[in-house]
Amino acid sequence: MEPAVETRGLSKRFRKRTAVQPIDLVVPRGSLFGYLGPNGAGKTTTIRMLLGLARPTNGTAQLLGHDVPQGLARIRKRIGCVLEDPAFYPKLTARQNLQVLSRLSSDEGAPDRVGPLLERAGLADRADDKVRTYSHGMRQRLGLAAALLHDPELIILDEPATSLDPAGIRDVRALLESLRQEGKTVFLSSHLLSEVEQLCGHVAVVSKGSLAYQGSRVGLQEGVARVRVKIDKIESAEEVARELGWVIIRTNDDLLVDNVPAREVNRELAVHGLFAHGLSEESRKLEDVFLELTEDANDA
Repeated sequence: MEPAVETRGLSKRFRKRTAVQPIDLVVPRGSLFGYLGPNGAGKTTTIRMLLGLARPTNGTAQLLGHDVPQGLARIRKRIGCVLEDPAFYPKLTARQNLQVLSRLSSDEGAPDRVGPLLERAGLADRADDKVRTYSHGMRQRLGLAAALLHDPELIILDEPATSLDPAGIRDVRALLESLRQEGKTVFLSSHLLSEVEQLCGHVAVVSKGSLAYQGSRVGLQEGVARVRVKIDKIESAEEVARELGWVIIRTNDDLLVDNVPAREVNRELAVHGLFAHGLSEESRKLEDVFLELTEDANDA
């Protein structure tokens, strides 16, 4: 099955500034894909190129097997998106706004989805309030409901959790997970590590417009990151570790060794007559990996 999103050498340059370096993205169908990067990393520019709202300087992109922008007209109804601050009629209620949009759609089933989508977006209790009374976070959730009116196969979201309170984040998280379970593809741009960590099975990490990683979230986090050593002669162990060139952190009671397997740590200490009474490998957090990748990209 061809990918839901695929780019080859896609890049964007604004005069003297390169916003997006050439990137090759492959977003599997039916995945919840996290496009992760700090603010200013080029995420929004990439999304605008995918949707035909910005012309790439170089490279190509395909959505659902169709070239962008040439083939977008044929698949427009199969794509839903939320970009930045969604626009609505402020003097109409949320329900009325969605009803207007549903009538403008050629999808006969759209009007019947208005009520259920307001419920799924966590807006049922405010559905009949005018949108001008909504917070930015509530408008974000209404924008997500509007993007789903025509039951799209591919949903592209640019920072959907921005300005959401904890209840709103919970509702959006539940909605996105349900979309994945329905077999839809969700392309989620975010700088919120916690959201990507809890939701996404596939991720790409971007920094300064460059792609630093692409693959499974598990693959990004796997591997030994740190070994916690409990040892009586901690000063001697620290001296040996530094002689071996290990990256270490000394705490009051423990020695933390980065990127060296526990077996090797134990063996090298024993060679020097030092015997640990506790060794434990700690899996690395997504936050640590993210900072490592983005800092490396910035240094480069």
